[in-house]
Amino acid sequence: MCGRAAAASVLACVLALGAGDLLAQPADTYQPPAPAPAATPSVPMPPAASTPGAVAPAPAVTSSVPTAALPSAPATEAPPDLGASPAPPSPAPRITFREAIDRALSQNTTVQQAVAEVLRAEALVQQSRSSSLPQVNATASYTRFGYEIKFGPVVIQPHDVKNESGTISVPLVNLASWAQCAHAIDNKTIAELSVADAKRRVAVAAANAFLTVIARRRTIDADQRALETARAHFDVAHQRQVAGAASRLEEVQAAQDVSNDEVLVEQATLELRRAQEALGVLLSADGPFDAADEPVFADLPPLGEAMGGVETKRADVQLLAMRQTAAEHVLRDSWRDRVPTLGLNFQEQLQQPSTGFALSHSWAAVLQLSLPIYDGGLRSGEKRERRALVDEAAANLAGGKVQARSDVRIAGDAIRLADQGLTSARRAAAQAHEALDIVNLSYGAGASTSLDVLDAQRRARDADTAAATAEDAARQARLDYLQGSGRFP
Repeated sequence: MCGRAAAASVLACVLALGAGDLLAQPADTYQPPAPAPAATPSVPMPPAASTPGAVAPAPAVTSSVPTAALPSAPATEAPPDLGASPAPPSPAPRITFREAIDRALSQNTTVQQAVAEVLRAEALVQQSRSSSLPQVNATASYTRFGYEIKFGPVVIQPHDVKNESGTISVPLVNLASWAQCAHAIDNKTIAELSVADAKRRVAVAAANAFLTVIARRRTIDADQRALETARAHFDVAHQRQVAGAASRLEEVQAAQDVSNDEVLVEQATLELRRAQEALGVLLSADGPFDAADEPVFADLPPLGEAMGGVETKRADVQLLAMRQTAAEHVLRDSWRDRVPTLGLNFQEQLQQPSTGFALSHSWAAVLQLSLPIYDGGLRSGEKRERRALVDEAAANLAGGKVQARSDVRIAGDAIRLADQGLTSARRAAAQAHEALDIVNLSYGAGASTSLDVLDAQRRARDADTAAATAEDAARQARLDYLQGSGRFP
């Protein structure tokens, strides 16, 4: 006990002497580093809800002191050999928000597939229309027999026979076939609306990827500022340790904070690269793309106007409505399957040479009436299936309208709350940087510890990250509001 008390007394004396030497230094021995401005989101935003007491973000601390050599880590077991890392990639080409949306709409494979479906629907319309139009066919044949049959002077079967015939088929009454043509036209309209819906989904995905790139870059900026502040703190801790005013522990803690921030910067850089690659995939480009500007979502319609335009402006709702209309059309035409069909076939035939049983020129006309009587329940089953498809399409349309209106309401609330959160996050970042400035000045004067500085640095970094996240949420809410009301792209 006596030994521990003596050791504690010696440690207290050493700390007191160190603090006294620091306070005895002239005032101009150490000046705190000049502050650098903190990051404030430069994306133009509609005016947020005013909050009393909001202040501008305070500048972050950097240092003009040359960075000291970081202490090397103690020797441990050798790290595993993971192989050589590839060369760093070249910078991603930059693209504006409008250019990214236009390129996605024109080159994305999903949109191209939807356009191909429209061409296929047009071909099906042509195929269904052909069944209600006249059909003309011609055939020719040559037959060589190894023998000849005669009955007196009359040739029954000659050695060589040449036949040419032509057939014309005209459907006079075929209501079911005519209905199929109308249904094919409905399917073509559905395919065209599917293209609009595919463009909407692709444009929203490309816009989200673009905003993600911006958000990841904001995170890198916050981590980079934290790294610069940590390096400035290490410079001060190193100078204090050399002067005997700080312990080796403070210097090592400052160096550890620098290493941790370096890891965060590398991780944020990787996340940015992934976001750039995702944007490139949506643009159907063989490589990443970077954001060249920041979108401004202005002229937002009022909530009532946005809700009223859901059924007329949203492509997905229009697609569901057209599917219901097409299903009802098919159900209404079910009676046509039981109507008789009437057709006319005309055939003309030429044969050389003529025989006793076949003239050199002949023709035949056939008027054919077909009446369905019993089909084993096939048409009744088809009608029940069509009625079920109508009910399913109606349910999908009702659910789509409810979801669309919900999207608009949620996006409206998200804009209001995101603006309030952004104001609070910016105010918190300003307060965190102000606290960091105070702690840095106190640490330089010996009135605070290294742990206080490290804690203030972490708080400032977290506040900057939260501000970047809040800024991204505000942009995302406006994008959701526009696409929910059918005004994007």
